[in-house]
Amino acid sequence: MLSVAYRRAALLASQWTTADVRWLAVTTDYAPDVDTDEFVAAVTSWELTGAGYARWVATGRVASFDGATLVLDCDDPQFGVVAAGETIGWAIAYRHVTDDTDSELICALRVEFATDGATPVTVVISDRGVLRFADARHRRLEPGWA
Repeated sequence: MLSVAYRRAALLASQWTTADVRWLAVTTDYAPDVDTDEFVAAVTSWELTGAGYARWVATGRVASFDGATLVLDCDDPQFGVVAAGETIGWAIAYRHVTDDTDSELICALRVEFATDGATPVTVVISDRGVLRFADARHRRLEPGWA
């Protein structure tokens, strides 16, 4: 699966376990643009709107470092039982500050899930984590699902 790291991902990595990290889901019509998408407000036009959908506050956040690679991980995001008719294209992690205009995007994970109004929407994160910073001393970013 594809994952995209936004421009501030490396800077926000140090705050992964202490910041208010949340997830939202957008439709397949959204196309991540790491050059222009910086805050949540840039992606809300594509956010799910179906009954039952809710943003998710990340739990189980951990950061591990083995001397070369920094891995950021969390529990699998859960968006509730969303009314039928929407197709989720991306799950997006962000650092919540005050509102959508100042909450910074961290990464987007590519998923494809058609809502049916009965099945809870859960994004299963790879055992490799959400994001990996290979050779973290030099900040080379490697998506968790690469």
